[in-house]
Amino acid sequence: MVESTLKVIIVIISLIAVLQTLGVNATSLLAGVSVLGLAVGFGAQALIKDVFTGFFILLEDQYGVGDVVTVNTSDQLTGTVERLNLRVTVLRAMDGTVHIVPNGQIQTVSVSSKDWSQVVATVSVSYGSNIDRALEVLQAVSDEMHGDPKWGSTF
Repeated sequence: MVESTLKVIIVIISLIAVLQTLGVNATSLLAGVSVLGLAVGFGAQALIKDVFTGFFILLEDQYGVGDVVTVNTSDQLTGTVERLNLRVTVLRAMDGTVHIVPNGQIQTVSVSSKDWSQVVATVSVSYGSNIDRALEVLQAVSDEMHGDPKWGSTF
């Protein structure tokens, strides 16, 4: 973002210098553009708020893609962050619904998977089964997955 902003500033300054070299009065042009910029700024307040909020979300690493979050806007939305940019946060809810939330409307965020997470799994066991044996099997499978090079890094 900083790099593209600097590029725009350099292009604008270069354009003004070229116009002054060609004999065009750049000060009146610059005054007109600044008034236009002010009008666009008032019209795009929500967009600017979204971008600034998104900038600080990314800068402070508040949450990222793959995190499970609850976002408090006018509604309370929970889901996995699928995409995050300066303007919007895209959440996928457990039922598959995609929520696109403008960053400027986010009031609070609760992150359920920041540097720590827990698996909650529902395992069906037949009514007459030995529960202790079922727990032993689950523990054995978990230990085996933890030792597997393909899965071990995710534990």
